Amino acid sequence: MRDQLRRLVRSVILEGGLKLSPEKRVELTSELVKRACSAYVDFLDGWNRWLVERGRSPVEPIGPSGSSAHAAADAAERRAAIYGDVDYLVSVPLAAAPSDFGERRKAQAAVEREYVSLMADYLRLARPEGVDVEATLKPGGMPS
Repeated sequence: MRDQLRRLVRSVILEGGLKLSPEKRVELTSELVKRACSAYVDFLDGWNRWLVERGRSPVEPIGPSGSSAHAAADAAERRAAIYGDVDYLVSVPLAAAPSDFGERRKAQAAVEREYVSLMADYLRLARPEGVDVEATLKPGGMPS
């Protein structure tokens, strides 16, 4: 069960989120993208506090990417854009990176696995406000 949960959360981190049923989908306007990015920052702030309380290094929010990175400019220019999803980049800490590329990739993969597990723990234990934990962690709730 824990491995399955870890794979699901890894997909959220690396692939950008859930596939929602048609009745739960909305048109992602630039205003909704802006609100989603603010919600991501709030979520990451809570997760970072939780990580630090457990002696782990916090993650670094970078910002929206892909088409959603253009939402602020689209809103400022009053373009009526609709986005497919909201991608938000986050950097996980990597202690001293080995100079060998292969070893560096292994170290990076290990840190990603650790932080995927930590996010799953945070979701299950802290049940952050505004997060549908069941939908986020349920099997089959991830994009293929």
